[in-house]
Amino acid sequence: MQRYRSKFRNLKIPMKKSYKQQVEGQVITIPGTKIEFNDFLFETDNKDIIKFLDTDSVCLKMQSNHVFAKIDEGSIEAAKETLEEREHRLKKEMDKLKKEKKTATTKEKGKKQKVDAKKDKPVY
Repeated sequence: MQRYRSKFRNLKIPMKKSYKQQVEGQVITIPGTKIEFNDFLFETDNKDIIKFLDTDSVCLKMQSNHVFAKIDEGSIEAAKETLEEREHRLKKEMDKLKKEKKTATTKEKGKKQKVDAKKDKPVY
């Protein structure tokens, strides 16, 4: 099962365009095929559709412009993280950052030197 997420709610991507053909004096419309995203998501097992979405030049351009993207299993698992787990993880990270708080060096602090007259200038 391959999943794709769209930037737009009901994105439609044509695979094969529909066209009209005249048969014995009558015009017949031959329907094309299109990929339709429902509520931002599209799931498929069809190898042809997956290959089309991953290799077609227009689809690759759409992916580079962030119109739609392939969802991998790692991102799904990361999204399943509960609020409590996330708060616990963020608290640990903040505690770790507080412990690693950097102190200013003498170069960063500068030198404390009194200036006696207007002619004297501080040393930098």
